[in-house]
Amino acid sequence: MFKRKLYTDKKQYIFLQKSYSVSASKMESKQPNKSIKLSYILGACFIALALILLVNNFLLISISENAMVDVFGSTNVQLAREAINRVDGSIYSRVEEMLIYSQDSFLQTELAESNKEFEQIENVQAIIDERDLLWTSVPLGSTSEFMRELIGNELSDELRKKTEFYEQKYDYPVYGEIFVTNKFGANIAQTGKTTDYKQNDEEWWLKAVEDGLFVEDIEYDESSEIYSVAIAVRVNDWEGNFLGVLKAVLNIEETVGIIDYFGASELNLPREQFPSKTREFTLITKDGRTIYSTKENFILFKKLSPKVLEKIKGPVTESSYWINVEDETKGVTKFVTYAHSNGRNGLKGLSWTVLVEHDTDEIFRPVTRLNNYMLMLSTGLIFIFLIAYLIFSHFVTSQSAQLIESADQISKGNLDYKFEKSAIREINELSASIKRVVAGLKLRKIKTREKEGAKKPVEQARKAKRRK
Repeated sequence: MFKRKLYTDKKQYIFLQKSYSVSASKMESKQPNKSIKLSYILGACFIALALILLVNNFLLISISENAMVDVFGSTNVQLAREAINRVDGSIYSRVEEMLIYSQDSFLQTELAESNKEFEQIENVQAIIDERDLLWTSVPLGSTSEFMRELIGNELSDELRKKTEFYEQKYDYPVYGEIFVTNKFGANIAQTGKTTDYKQNDEEWWLKAVEDGLFVEDIEYDESSEIYSVAIAVRVNDWEGNFLGVLKAVLNIEETVGIIDYFGASELNLPREQFPSKTREFTLITKDGRTIYSTKENFILFKKLSPKVLEKIKGPVTESSYWINVEDETKGVTKFVTYAHSNGRNGLKGLSWTVLVEHDTDEIFRPVTRLNNYMLMLSTGLIFIFLIAYLIFSHFVTSQSAQLIESADQISKGNLDYKFEKSAIREINELSASIKRVVAGLKLRKIKTREKEGAKKPVEQARKAKRRK
C-alpha cells in the first residue's frame, strides 16, 4: 500500500513537472509576439504628446486668425460705412442749401418776370435755339455782349456772392458755378460763362422738372473746369407753379477731403481699433469707376475688375470682406471691406461705394508673431520632453534589467541570489513577490530533502529483504 502511494505521488510530480515545462515553453514561444517593450510604450507616449502640442498649436493659430479676421472685418465695415455716410452727408448738406435757396423771394421774382417776358415772344423756342447757336459760336475764353449782360445782372451778382462766401470759408471753390433757367430752359442768371444757353434738352433739367430734384453723378464740368456733382432743383412759387430750374455744380474737393481724412495713417477714430499704415480708401461710382483713392498714382474713372465688382454687388453686412489677390506674380494680397451709399433723410444716394483695403501681411502680423512664438515654445517643449523621455526610459530600463537579472539567477537555481533595491516602488513590489516565490521554492526543496531522507531506510530495508 505504501509503495503504491509513493509511486502515484512520484508519477503525479513528474506529470506536473512536465506540464509546467510544456506550459512555460509555450508561454515563452508566444510571449515575444504579444509583449511590447516598455521603451516603445514610452516612445509612443512621447510621440502622442508631441502630436497633441502640434495640433493644439495649429488650432490656436487657426482660431486666432479667424477671430482676427472677424474683428478686423467688422471694424473696417463700420469704418467704410462711416466714410460713405460722411460723403452722403456732405452732398446732402449742399442739396439742402439749394433747396432752401430755391424758396428765395428775389430768385422767384426774377424767374416770374423772365417767364412773363418770354411768354410775350412769338415762336419763343426758335428764338432760344437761335440764341443758343450764337452762344456756342463764341470762342472759348471770350464772351459776347449778351453773355456779359446775363453774367452782370443783379441775380447773377447774388449767386456770385454765394460762391465767393463758400470759397473764402473753405479755401477752395465749393461751387464751380451756379446758374438759373426759366421755365423755357433759357439761362437768366449765372456766375460765369456756361457752355450752352439752352438747357431744356439736358437730362438734368428734364429730371429736375419731373422729380423736383436731380443729383447727377460725377463728371468733368467744362464750364467750371472741375470734376463735380451737379445739383438741379425745380423752383416753384408759393402756389406750386413751375418757375424754372436752379443748378449748382458742386466741387468734389470736399468729398476728396473726407476720403483723405479717413485714409490718413495717423487716424485715431473712436471705432478704430487697429491703426494701419497700409490702409487705403477708394471711392467708386455705381458702375465701378474710380472717383478718388488714397493709393498713389490712381487713375481717375478707371473701372474696377469684374471680380471686385461682383463681390460688392450684395448688401453690406458685418462679414462683407474678402481677400483679394492684386498681383499673383508678386503675391500681393489685400483684405477688402466696403460700404454702399444709402442716401440721407429721404434723399436717394448716388449709389457710390467706399472700398477699404489693407495689406494682409499687416493684418496677420500679430497672428504670425503668435505662430512663431508658439512654434518656438512647442519646439522647446518637445525638446524638453525628448530629454525627459531618454532619461526616464534609460532609468526604467536599467531598473527592469536588474529585476530580469535576478529572475535569470533564480531560474538557474541560485535561490540565494540577493535582490538589489530599486528606486521604483512597483519594481520593489514585484521583487518582493518573487522573493516570496523563492521562499516557497526553498521550503519545498527542504521538504523534498526530508522526504528523500525518510525514503532511504525503507529502500535499504527492502534491498536487505530481497537479498535474503
